[in-house]
Amino acid sequence: MVTLAPSRRLSPTRRLRHWFFLGVVTSSTLFLSLIAGELAWRAIRYAGWAGSSPPLVEFAPELGWQNRRNVRLRHRQPDFDVMVQLDAEGHRVTPGGSSGPPIVFVGDSITFGWGVDARDTFVSRVGHALDRRTVNLGVPGYGTDQSYLALMHHGRQSPLNSALVIYTLTANDVFDVTQDRMYGRGKPRININGTIEPFRSSGFPLGWIEQRSYLLASIRTGIDMLSRKPQSQPERARGARLVAFLVEQMRQQCEAAGADFLLVVPKHEILAGETPTGAREVDLGPAIERIQRTGRSLVFREDRHFNAAGHAVVASEILASLADSTVSP
Repeated sequence: MVTLAPSRRLSPTRRLRHWFFLGVVTSSTLFLSLIAGELAWRAIRYAGWAGSSPPLVEFAPELGWQNRRNVRLRHRQPDFDVMVQLDAEGHRVTPGGSSGPPIVFVGDSITFGWGVDARDTFVSRVGHALDRRTVNLGVPGYGTDQSYLALMHHGRQSPLNSALVIYTLTANDVFDVTQDRMYGRGKPRININGTIEPFRSSGFPLGWIEQRSYLLASIRTGIDMLSRKPQSQPERARGARLVAFLVEQMRQQCEAAGADFLLVVPKHEILAGETPTGAREVDLGPAIERIQRTGRSLVFREDRHFNAAGHAVVASEILASLADSTVSP
């Protein structure tokens, strides 16, 4: 007969040490795994195997995110492979002319010149054509609310007196302004009465992590895309009113600062009749439809941002509008 040895029962002190050791090992393993995952995902992004390569934006406390600063990087995806230079303010360097007051361009990735060489952006083309300096405030992913706040911040740093401000609206802005999180990152919202709702923090430590983690932002972006529901008609109407309100605020602020303001829209109907009061508008719709009928593509095959030909059309329409208006060219 085999006699089993009696099981040894750990004393309370030894059990506490055991569980403490197990907790330390588990926590350390989880922490190191997260660090390894973050580093691996950054390496994948920088190599151009997924997403925007490399990441162009970073956390910003008032705006949600902003362009990275003082970097020159290779931005590539299947549709394009271009060099991007960002200055000390995070503005993309898209050189124009050299004289007169600047032209300040405001907007999202279209204004930024996503996937296009700096010299081929409509920002650079307009600046060269008018021989005026350019300031590119375009930030990928910005809605009209963030664009407005970015313009106000720039105006406090560099007075807009005698400048020409050109804001390029895109179709997704009507959705973006109703959200407090986009692309996996928190963002501020502005109400129709002008009050600003700062974006919510998840608190420490998750808030600290989400400000710095590209992996978490990518995971949340994927979740957002999968769970996103079509915008209801009332929500879309509210978004259109908000965009119109914010554009009008931009125009009034520019006018008060002694600057001219020009609004560029993909087509007039985008705001469903909520056209901002007094804002001069460049409607790209007719020109885009005319060129598309010829079979020419103005956007990248997969990415759907404007390609160099699309930027040329935007520049041409802006210049034609300036030549035929009281806005200072």
